Amino acid sequence: MFKTGHMKAIFLWGVICLLGFGVWQFWQPADYFGMIHYAWIALVVIGTVGMIVWIPNILKHRIFRAWTAVNVVGMLVSIGTWMGIVPLFALGINYGAFWALIMAAGFAYTTTRMKGSIGYPVAAVLCVLVAGAIYLKMAPLMGLNWAFVPLGIASGAPLLYEGMFGKPG
Repeated sequence: MFKTGHMKAIFLWGVICLLGFGVWQFWQPADYFGMIHYAWIALVVIGTVGMIVWIPNILKHRIFRAWTAVNVVGMLVSIGTWMGIVPLFALGINYGAFWALIMAAGFAYTTTRMKGSIGYPVAAVLCVLVAGAIYLKMAPLMGLNWAFVPLGIASGAPLLYEGMFGKPG
């Protein structure tokens, strides 16, 4: 099914996006924000280890460094907001919109490096649209409180496509 380790790693990230944002949408433990951050850290570690194992010389790839920056900045802002250090909510910014925008930036960068791939530009555009819908408070109109399901689909489905049918990296 997978022509290269790169495609296997991209598919794994698609599963992680679908699973991770689905968990964020539907899992509500007592310490919700703390537990969800721990879950995401675990998912990011799994995805990163998959990339290191399946893609030769991955640590030298600019895309790897760009997505590492997206994940680190995203987690620092998210955890900082949860701890009351970063005023994300006070600025009127929703977690979902924030993540959609930084992921859109990551997908846009990936598009410049992976010429001819269709999944990455589609994911970038879909993530911007999801961020706009969240910002415009359209999530309740879609029947969702936080709109993490659309974000999971917008980011995960194109990665699943790239992992199965995209250009071998």
